[in-house]
Amino acid sequence: MKNVIILFLLVFSISSCSLQQMQKLASEQQLTVKPSPLEMHGDSVAFVVDALLPVKMLRPKTSYTLNLTYQANGGSPMKVGELVFVGDNFPNKEENPKISQRFKFPYESSL
Repeated sequence: MKNVIILFLLVFSISSCSLQQMQKLASEQQLTVKPSPLEMHGDSVAFVVDALLPVKMLRPKTSYTLNLTYQANGGSPMKVGELVFVGDNFPNKEENPKISQRFKFPYESSL
């Protein structure tokens, strides 16, 4: 029984190291939204988000999700999408993981 507890604590501490490292490196991520400021075209607002993460932030079998929200005129935030980095998709640990993705949300008069 004692071995099971030690094994559980060891596995928990190893998995939390990865999370702690990701939290520390998150402040170094680079996010760019184009166009800035956002523009309405027709009945929607379209934009592109470029995300660049620090080298060695992602490990195999881990993922990192950026939840994108838009808040206008002090209103409540509206979720407009998410970017998901999967560690297994970025095998070269010497390069910064990067994703560029297009998003679109309907224009509302309250915006």
